[in-house]
Order: sequence, then structure tokens, then C-alpha cells
Amino acid sequence: MTARETTDDSRSTSLLWMWSAIVAAVAAVIFLQIVLANASSTSKESLRRWQHAITGQSMVAISYILPIPICIGALLVGSLAIYVSHKTSWYEQTFGSLLRPHEKQQLPGAFFFLLGTLGTTTFFDLDKARYAILCLSFGDPMAAWVGRKFPTSPRFLSQNSSMIGSSACFITAFSLGTMMLHSKVNFIWKAFVGASTCTVAEALPFVDDNLMIPISTAMSLHIFEKYFS
Repeated sequence: MTARETTDDSRSTSLLWMWSAIVAAVAAVIFLQIVLANASSTSKESLRRWQHAITGQSMVAISYILPIPICIGALLVGSLAIYVSHKTSWYEQTFGSLLRPHEKQQLPGAFFFLLGTLGTTTFFDLDKARYAILCLSFGDPMAAWVGRKFPTSPRFLSQNSSMIGSSACFITAFSLGTMMLHSKVNFIWKAFVGASTCTVAEALPFVDDNLMIPISTAMSLHIFEKYFS
């Protein structure tokens, strides 16, 4: 076997391994969604909060195992798969218990979750991306859970967001920041900036917060580091 043939074989093996890893990562995330969608003893909103937390945490965990280009490929494949299939009967039958009524007619939150995670992972440093994804995974559902517990709380930035729910989002994101950014200079300020951005992005009604939270949180940290650190 010549050196060129050996190189070609090695390249083919690498490509096969890369695509196998992408398929495995996508399959693992889909499997988690199917398990959650079929947990019939749990309310829809509780299922959605668990979906947020488990999906985001799984993606962060996968980023420690697989090379980032493969993670980006998996997120891209997953986003495209949802975009293509979200109006099919299979998608509704499989994930219907996780969908809100308006998501049966338009792109679901899961698409924007993957798209936001894809953009964050592609364009920002890995430590910022991981932090921003966990802000989405835990800060957003915490805001919803606490907000529903206290429905009479004053509104914050929109009619769908309460002051107490947004406070819970901020505390969650700030706590994550102190744990994940502690090795950075001015990490308390960075945690404050990230948590504040996450909270505002969660409350604003203009764009799906699954897209806004991770990208705006990572961007705020990038800007803070560039101009204020």
C-alpha cells in the first residue's frame, strides 16, 4: 500500500468516525426528547422545563467528549431535521406532548434552542458558550416555574414575564456564572453581566428566548471582556 493510499484510508476513517459521532450525538438527544414526551404522568409545562434542563446539560456534557466541529455538525443536522419535519404527523405524534398549541403551526421552541446553541458554539469561546447554554437550560425554566407559583407578581418588561420569575432567572444565571467563570478575571462582574443579559433576554417578547438567551448572554460576556476587562 502506497503512502497516498494510507493517507486516503486514514482520511476516510476519520470522516466515517466524524459522521458516526454526529449521528450518535443527534440520536442521543432525540432519544431523550422521546423519553420526556412519553412521560405521561407529568404535566406539559413540567416536561418542557425538564426538557430544557436535560437537553442543555447533555449538550454541554457532549462538548467535553466530542470535538467542537462534530458538536457543531450535530447541532446543524438536528436543526435542519426539526425544520424539515416539524409539520409532519410523525413529529406531532412523537413530540406532541411537549408542544404548545402555537408550535403545532410554526417552528417549535426546540428548533430555536438548537439554533441558539449552534450560533453560540460556533461564534464564541467555549467557556462562554457553555455558560450561556446552561443559562438557557436552567435560568429560563426557573423563571417560568417561579413565575407560575406567584401569578400576581408585578410584570417585568412584558406581560408574560413577572418580577419574581425574572429574579429567579437572574439568581440562577448569576450562580452558574460564579461557578463556571470563577477562573476568569473579574468573574463576579462577568457573572453579573451574563445573568443580567440572560434575564432581560428571557423577559423580552420580541424574539424566541431559546435563541436570544444563549447568543445575547455569550455576546455580552465577549463585549465585557473586550472593552472592560
